[in-house]
Amino acid sequence: MSPSSFRSRCGLLVGFLVAGLVSVLISAASSWAQNPGLDRHQLLRFDRTAFRARPFAMMPLGDGPGITICYGDRYSIVRVVRLNGRNQQEIWRSRALEGGPVVEILIEDLDDSGGPEIIARTQQGRIYVWDEAFNSRWESVNENFRNVTAMAIANVDADVAYELVLLADRQINYIDGARFNRETQFSQFYNAQEMLVGQVDTDLEYEIVLNNGTVIDAATGEPDWETEPFGQFIELIDIDGDGLDEVVGYNYNQFLRIYDVDEQQEKPLQ
Repeated sequence: MSPSSFRSRCGLLVGFLVAGLVSVLISAASSWAQNPGLDRHQLLRFDRTAFRARPFAMMPLGDGPGITICYGDRYSIVRVVRLNGRNQQEIWRSRALEGGPVVEILIEDLDDSGGPEIIARTQQGRIYVWDEAFNSRWESVNENFRNVTAMAIANVDADVAYELVLLADRQINYIDGARFNRETQFSQFYNAQEMLVGQVDTDLEYEIVLNNGTVIDAATGEPDWETEPFGQFIELIDIDGDGLDEVVGYNYNQFLRIYDVDEQQEKPLQ
C-alpha cells in the first residue's frame, strides 16, 4: 500500500470517528446550554452511555433544569430518573417485568401523539410499551412470542404511526405503533441479535439489516443480499455522501468494517 493510499484510508476512518464524536459533543452541548446547572462533562458521559448501552436512553428534555434518563436493570425494572446537578429524583419505576433483566430501551413517539413511548425488551424476549404518562400500552405476551432477539423502530408503511419491527421466534413481525396489532409476519426464518432499518440501496423500499450479514426487503421479507456476518454490532450511516446508508459492523476489541449494500461488497477505507 502506498503512503498516500494509507493516509487516505486513515483520513476517512478518522473522519468517520470524529464525525460521531462531534455529533455526541453537539448533543451534549445543546443539553448543557439548556441546563447550565449540570456539568458538561457529565452530560457528555450520559450521551455516550445512551449511545453505547442498550438498556439506557435519554428522554426529551422537557421543562425546567436537568435531564431525564430511562434505564432498565438486572432486577427486571425500568426506571425514569430526573437529574439536576447533584440532585436525583426517581419519577417512575415499573413493576418487576417478566422475562428476566432488561436488555434494551428505546424512546420514540410511536403514534405521533406528541409524547414519547418507552419500549423495553427483556433478556428472555418480552416487549413492554408505556406512554408518556407511564400507562401500559402493550405487552408482547399477548402475541404468544416465545422469544424476541432483536427489535427496531421504523415507519415501514408510510402511515402516521411507526412500527415496532421485531425478530420474534426467528421471524420478522411488524407491530403497529398506534393500535399495536400485528400488521405483518414474514414466513422466512432468520437468526440475529442486532437489527436496524434504513435506506441502504437505490430502490424505494426500506431494508432491514441483520448483524448476521443479511439485508432484507422490508416490503416483501425476501433477502436482497446475504454475505458474511457484519459484526456483533451494526450501525447505519451514509459515509460517502451518496444518500444511502452504509452498514458499519464491529466487534469488541476488533476493527470495524464498512459494507456498501447497493454494490454488495465491503467498502474499502480509501
